[in-house]
Amino acid sequence: MSSRLMGIVFLFVSLLGYAAGTEKPKVNGGVLDARSYDLKSSGSIPLDGKWIVYYDELVSPRDPKAGFAYTDFPEIWQNGQGVATYEMTILLGEATENLALELPQMYSAYKLYCNGELLAENGKVGTNRSSNRPQWLPKLVDIPGNPETINLILQVANFNHAMGGTKVSLVLGTSNELTAKRKLAELVNLGLFGILVVLGIVFLSVYAFFKKEKGVLYFALMCLVWSLRSVFSELYLAIQWLPNLDWELAVKIEYLTLLLEASLAVLFISRLYPFDTHSIINRILTYPIYLFIFFVMATPAALYTKFLNIYLGAAGLVILYVIVVTVRAIIYERYGARFGVLGILAGVGAFSYNMASYLGFFEFNPLLYHTFYVVTFVAVSLALSYQLSPNASKMNTSDEMRFDDFIKY
Repeated sequence: MSSRLMGIVFLFVSLLGYAAGTEKPKVNGGVLDARSYDLKSSGSIPLDGKWIVYYDELVSPRDPKAGFAYTDFPEIWQNGQGVATYEMTILLGEATENLALELPQMYSAYKLYCNGELLAENGKVGTNRSSNRPQWLPKLVDIPGNPETINLILQVANFNHAMGGTKVSLVLGTSNELTAKRKLAELVNLGLFGILVVLGIVFLSVYAFFKKEKGVLYFALMCLVWSLRSVFSELYLAIQWLPNLDWELAVKIEYLTLLLEASLAVLFISRLYPFDTHSIINRILTYPIYLFIFFVMATPAALYTKFLNIYLGAAGLVILYVIVVTVRAIIYERYGARFGVLGILAGVGAFSYNMASYLGFFEFNPLLYHTFYVVTFVAVSLALSYQLSPNASKMNTSDEMRFDDFIKY
């Protein structure tokens, strides 16, 4: 068991090292000097560093430029709403063929010019809420021609979300590299989506036709809810499939699936290991989440997105509770608990990795992230299958105090 655990830890560290990558040139004073950097052999470059910024202005390529400052990019605006224009220049030295830019979702609309020409946009950039139309759709766009110098002007506008700007890097690379990277990420994302939908349907069928056990129902719903979230976050595949989908609805789905999953996790773990959970703790954890769900449904994104850290804190408490319950299940040798531990470790790894990449510790690697969640749900489904077997009631019966009894005394 210890050797397997060490192998998993080694793989995790190796993948993190891969995600971090080698040192890249950075933008300084609005210029990225990549004349001595080979994009083909050394890989893509995140366009991070000191960009020129024009706050409270939407500056076009042909507009006179004055009153600029420098800022660390990517950045999240302190005041949340408003407009800004960012500019930087890339020096490539000699012409490089087939270049492309990887563009993330931004808060919450943007327009990007390359060498004076419109290259890409999300939504409609406006100067107020009525003229601004938000959209979240990560893109990969080819840079026309074979330029030796690339000038980028990025207009960003936000009047619909609590945060403005962007927290994710723009990335320059060869079209072949970035296309292969994106296709792999989409394939893994689709794989997770498909696996979760299949697991959800299978366990719903088990609940409907074979065994009316609520733990089965909760797990099926967990799979289906997270399958929905997997295409309404990160790569936002659902927006690619439905580009005209209302932005407010899409953001509500992203937030609601997080909160629903947290509440279902509490309900599920209390059914999976009833000897190791406590009804009062279950209510303390789930009732605030139910209030958050109602709040998200009843208010616009500009309001409920202000409290993202509170939602993540509630999800973190649920994860901590699930860890404690699973440790108890291992200590008292509940039937199939080892699979539960594997699933919990993978789930905690996915959540921690996502938070660490969100905070900028390293570049987000969708392959690693979605693999964690595949392991999580498959392992937990095995733990549930063990609990549904005829031997479970015999194996789980013992003389130790229940968690309810422990709290009572």
